[in-house]
Amino acid sequence: QPEQNMSEGAQTTTESLPPDPAGDPAETDAEIRLKQVRQSFNEAGKDYKSKNYRRAFDQFLKIATKEDFPQAQFNLAVMLKLGQGTLQDYGEAYKWCVLAELNGLKRAEKYQETLKELLTEKRHAELHKEVAKLLEQKIYSGSKKHIIQLSRWLMREPFDDKKNRDLAMIWALVGSALELDGATKIRKVLAEDLEIDELEQIQSKARKIFTEPKFQKLYGTL
Repeated sequence: QPEQNMSEGAQTTTESLPPDPAGDPAETDAEIRLKQVRQSFNEAGKDYKSKNYRRAFDQFLKIATKEDFPQAQFNLAVMLKLGQGTLQDYGEAYKWCVLAELNGLKRAEKYQETLKELLTEKRHAELHKEVAKLLEQKIYSGSKKHIIQLSRWLMREPFDDKKNRDLAMIWALVGSALELDGATKIRKVLAEDLEIDELEQIQSKARKIFTEPKFQKLYGTL
């Protein structure tokens, strides 16, 4: 049965917060920002534990969208699956769970498989395209890390067809040029299955992305 226990995995607190940065001038802006995000997440967790689901969902959604925070993305997946504070929607739950997993949250991997069992093959295929489109939007909003995420996502079974693998190669080439971790490895793996003329065409498409003014403005690659 799709329905499960109402507390089936939502995370309500993060790990221990670092010391207050007021007396620590060495703490970076990113560390301070992360502390603020964790505090906001923990406040939303209190609402969740109090069963104030509407407020908790809204807060998790804000953190997941604005901060790309994987724990908040995972909690959205749980709440969407159970219909807590929002309309039950297995497809949207799957999409948020994928984002949490791509952002490195290990527990999202197993939950993603659970959600996939609640989807038709057609809907699953549609969601693959929706996730790819969302990752591309994040790239063009200035998020460099999503270049590798998109490349890896396009290689996922059962979607690793010729078109997707070629597109994965395009983004791996772009990521490699930007010296992103893992990009060169993906590029080498995908290149093994390409003929010289195919590789030339893919490199040309990658260069078109890499040199376009919008991309240059975001990443200053040339």
